[in-house]
Amino acid sequence: MYEGMGFPSADIADADRHRVSYREENLYILVVAKEKELFISSVEQDIDPLTGSVFDTLSRLVTLSWNGTSLKKVVEQLKRSSRVKNDLPGILSTIL
Repeated sequence: MYEGMGFPSADIADADRHRVSYREENLYILVVAKEKELFISSVEQDIDPLTGSVFDTLSRLVTLSWNGTSLKKVVEQLKRSSRVKNDLPGILSTIL
């Protein structure tokens, strides 16, 4: 069910799955408590790059804060979330 939706290929059998509606779009949110990770993915395959960037950024920041990570690691993850020039993750990584 979750193949091809941007979730990691690792075993997600123990994840709490949530299907939510956000701005008229269906999202899946997986919370993997054992690994302290959060993933957000859209059902739509042609998601806007800026929206996808925001989903990635939120997922990474929640996961990092859950694990008590340093600011340096947060900035690294923001850079990895950046998909297009001057998107929010890229701007934040430059500021921080």
